[in-house]
Amino acid sequence: MELKFTSFAVETITPQFLLNGRFQPRGDLFIYLNDRRHLFFHFSETVFRPMLAAYQVNPVKLPDMNISWRHIVYMSLLEEDILENLQILQSKRPVAFYTDRFAIRGALHVNPDAHEQDLVDETRDFLVVTDAMIYPLRPVKAVPSKKAPLLALNRHHILGYHIVKPKDTP
Repeated sequence: MELKFTSFAVETITPQFLLNGRFQPRGDLFIYLNDRRHLFFHFSETVFRPMLAAYQVNPVKLPDMNISWRHIVYMSLLEEDILENLQILQSKRPVAFYTDRFAIRGALHVNPDAHEQDLVDETRDFLVVTDAMIYPLRPVKAVPSKKAPLLALNRHHILGYHIVKPKDTP
């Protein structure tokens, strides 16, 4: 019996680069991402672009690329029907996250009893954010997608976050 793993179209952001390609975790996506035994994640069919204007490098196409998980700010999964086959917590909160370069607004999937001040803890390195909107905070040479149905956000790159409160309507 041969194991078959799902391959995802992804856009991966590091502090200096944007990578488009395919990601094929060996098993459940978020269990794999949060397994600390994996120091690098493998991507295939990649296009690697510098995000900073100071880099004098053109986009590079590579059949394969391995990226240290610690340097991944976030990984956007770009296929609209992505949520149909993933096991994620159903309880969610509207949150805005801030990294060095981006503001990310979306629905953070958390335990239902999680307190607003403790939504991010040390149990998972990659958080599940759905219906994500990405806003660059500074100019970037390679602009990432503005929307992602699902985003795996590396907690180590979060500078701060807050709950998004609905605006009061008169």
